[in-house]
Amino acid sequence: MNPILYHDIDGVLFGDYAGEFQLRPGLKTWLKWVNEHFEVVFLTMWRHEEIDTLLSILTVEKFMKSLPAPRFHSANWQQYENKELWVADAVAKTGQREWLWIDDAMPPKENGLSTLPLIRVDA
Repeated sequence: MNPILYHDIDGVLFGDYAGEFQLRPGLKTWLKWVNEHFEVVFLTMWRHEEIDTLLSILTVEKFMKSLPAPRFHSANWQQYENKELWVADAVAKTGQREWLWIDDAMPPKENGLSTLPLIRVDA
C-alpha cells in the first residue's frame, strides 16, 4: 500500500512567476510520479470536480495515455477550523500508515502541529 500524500494545490501546483500565478514547470511529470508512488489526497478548498478537470487537462500528454487516470481523493475540511486539524484527524484515523504533506504554508506553531512531516514549497 502506497503512503498517503496530502497535497495542497494553490502555491504548490501553481506558483508565482514574474508576478503571475501560473502552473509550475514540470507539473505533468510531477503528477505522474506522485500518482505512481502515493495515494494522493488534495488538501484544498477546490471542489472535487474542479480538481478532476485540472488533472484531465494536464494528463493528456502521450506519456499518460497508457496509464490509468490519476487516482486522487479530495479533503473536505470545511467542518474544521483549519486544514492542519483536518490532517491531524485524518492521520489519526489511518493508524500507522506512512504519510507526507506538501504545502506552501507552515502550520502555526501555537497549534501544536508544527512537528507534522510537511514539505514546504515556496509559492
